[in-house]
Amino acid sequence: MGDRHAALQHLSNGIQLLTSVAKSQVEIEKQEIKGLKPIFERLDMQASFFQDDRIPVLSLPDWNIHRGDYSAMVTEKGFATIQQAHESLVRLQSWFYRFVNKNVDLHEASTDLLGSAVLEEKAALVQGYTSWIDAFENFRLTENHDDQAMYGLKTLLVQFYICRMLLDSKFPADEKIFGVSPNPAAHQILDLAETLLDYTTKVNSSPNATQTPRRNFSLESGVVAPLFALALKCSDESVVTRAAEMLSLSQRREGLYDAQTMAQILAHLRRSRDGKMDAEISVNGGGIPMGALEYYIPRSYEGGGIDKLLAAMTI
Repeated sequence: MGDRHAALQHLSNGIQLLTSVAKSQVEIEKQEIKGLKPIFERLDMQASFFQDDRIPVLSLPDWNIHRGDYSAMVTEKGFATIQQAHESLVRLQSWFYRFVNKNVDLHEASTDLLGSAVLEEKAALVQGYTSWIDAFENFRLTENHDDQAMYGLKTLLVQFYICRMLLDSKFPADEKIFGVSPNPAAHQILDLAETLLDYTTKVNSSPNATQTPRRNFSLESGVVAPLFALALKCSDESVVTRAAEMLSLSQRREGLYDAQTMAQILAHLRRSRDGKMDAEISVNGGGIPMGALEYYIPRSYEGGGIDKLLAAMTI
């Protein structure tokens, strides 16, 4: 958990093993490793969240050739288990990241500059996410769920909503998704994340929990990456402030994402933005709109994820 480069190398080795066994003629080996595939798919997706120019290795091949396989990602009926819902969402996320990276030069383009293939795949992705939330709601409403299960369901909703906002903001570019202020969609995600963090605090303070103050570690993606994305991309300053405070207080590490590190990045960007705005106001007077923090990322950063961003910011 402490060495991100080593973790990514272990993931790469595991995926190579998974691919090798999948090609094997030995059926026993295939069955033994079948249960590991969803785990590697989640870790593969985590790595792409962290390195934003990385295409998930385990994503399906070209959509135009394998449309049927993509359509089968989400059941038309409700999910049978929360694990099934999770696996389906991870595969949708993988498809989305592959789509974004494949068309990275077009994600801010207007509709008239996008080809029909891009627009058709975007529409298919939107339909995939719509089918997922319909199946999810059917499962949520038809089954009884205890507190722990509800925690898992709300975590999936946080991840669903942030990915849907990201998808809606691209191909063609729609600045209203993150640029609107106030931003009720972003606050909805923050409300969900807040209940999850409150639940964790409650569990940690129970008589059965360890009495030693500690951070919360998880191998799974949860709320840290979505909170960071909202704080980075939203123009609504109340969203930025709320998300940054939740990260700073959470003491969480989820996979490769460390909440304290994300909070440091946001604080650095806010200082940079506020300094530049003060300088502009002193020259031009007031009335200057407050932009999203992502516009104040150093020009030396050329993409590639959190590690490269930290290097560009000298944090």
